[in-house]
Amino acid sequence: MSMGDLKLITLNARGIKNKNKRKALFSFFKQNKYDIICLQETHITKEAADGWERKWGGKLLYTAGTERSRGEIILIAKHLSDNITVAKTCDRITVATVKVHNLCFTLINVYAPNDTASKLAFLNKLSDIIKTTDNQVLIMGDMNTVLSNDSDIVSGNPHNKQEVERFRQVVEDNNLCDVWRCMNGDTKEYTWSRNKPPTARRLDYCLVSEELLPSCV
Repeated sequence: MSMGDLKLITLNARGIKNKNKRKALFSFFKQNKYDIICLQETHITKEAADGWERKWGGKLLYTAGTERSRGEIILIAKHLSDNITVAKTCDRITVATVKVHNLCFTLINVYAPNDTASKLAFLNKLSDIIKTTDNQVLIMGDMNTVLSNDSDIVSGNPHNKQEVERFRQVVEDNNLCDVWRCMNGDTKEYTWSRNKPPTARRLDYCLVSEELLPSCV
């Protein structure tokens, strides 16, 4: 996604503790000139963070996980390192303030849990964070649920109705727009799949305040 003069990407990395995988991803982001990268499930720890940041070469903001789970990262290209500061970190959520060119917004990198009870608590916490910021917001990451059982599941069983409804409420109550859906209408696509049983869903989202939508491509 591009916003103004910024080029952004979100990805569930499924672990980048392996240095070759990490090096390949960092090279991909640099070659494609991404300015801001939101990564989930990196397995970053406090002990590893400084070394990973040196290899990246720009700024690295993170919420620590373990060597086998969680761990969210926001990577910032070197030329933007002074324009983005960490605002808050909590389990599965990393919040940063972005001030660049004519844009000022709060960036929230998210990685939702899998079970329904934890997911509902996570969505409540996310909504509270959105409500406490004075800026427009951009949320990127793996929500581990769909915004619509009808539109966002290509194959497989529907998601729990309670968590889907709560996700929808968070989006509506905070005047957020689902960028991909706004630009692709009723198209059905997926960001995660498996073969057995055949399942394909759109679990990864870019959500922006309504005022920021015209800046998105």
